[in-house]
Amino acid sequence: MRRTNTIKIRLTDEEFAEVKAMGKPIGGVSALVRKRVLAQGVPPLKKEVIRELARVGVALNLVARSVSDRRPIERIEILAVLMTLDRDIQTIGRKLLKS
Repeated sequence: MRRTNTIKIRLTDEEFAEVKAMGKPIGGVSALVRKRVLAQGVPPLKKEVIRELARVGVALNLVARSVSDRRPIERIEILAVLMTLDRDIQTIGRKLLKS
């Protein structure tokens, strides 16, 4: 059967490199995605983890909105913390998807 449909996703450079490396031994990224998604299915995420991540996201938005009420140096410090938290949340999300 000929494959004519495509799915586009956005990845960071690091994510793309990781996916590409994972797919190399089995014939490439397309083969990896077909094997992982079609053959094994996508594991369901735990609802409580998703809810908790959503709560964290709401809290982060509240903090981010309060930045405008701060002095410039405080804004920089808050934004640095928010960026660290964002990276941590993305890491947790990737781990959840792998499990």
